Amino acid sequence: MIDNRFVNPEIIPEADLPLIVLSDFSSGVIQSLIKIRTSGSFSHVMVMHRTGFFASQGNMFSEAKLERYMKEGNRLKFFRIKNLTEEERRALSRKMEADLAAPWWRRWYDYRGIIGFAIGLRWLNSPFRMYCSERVASWLKALSRFNKILPLHPSPEELNKIMKEDTYNFDFYGLWDSDLG
Repeated sequence: MIDNRFVNPEIIPEADLPLIVLSDFSSGVIQSLIKIRTSGSFSHVMVMHRTGFFASQGNMFSEAKLERYMKEGNRLKFFRIKNLTEEERRALSRKMEADLAAPWWRRWYDYRGIIGFAIGLRWLNSPFRMYCSERVASWLKALSRFNKILPLHPSPEELNKIMKEDTYNFDFYGLWDSDLG
């Protein structure tokens, strides 16, 4: 697979959603530390679940406008879930809506979990809280076909690797890079 198909996220059709999106915002300190710890190219992962919007785990899991991530110094990599049935699409949508509507304390970022990840203790997590890649893995696990292939506490780079290698379940959709327009 060659990762050079460029897309304009502003015109991705609703029919192509949901898409899993990796982000490489290279100027942030936390983002840089995540990339160093994981030896990866990406520090964040989220889901484009409707046109122009991401479901993203920042300090609080919420919906974020596309413009928040289409900024100088960022790169976005999009993956599509292959062979997605309408029943699976509805299951993912229900899971996403439930997560977005959850009480604030269930949507708060798992800072203890990211510290645990940083020091190699992935089991060290706060109950009911997640960091971005845990959130996306949890969302994908709404479909039974992902339960055995996704780790409990993945990094964005681990999800990137899984999606690149698992060509039965995932398809590279495209790349957006601020430097390329």
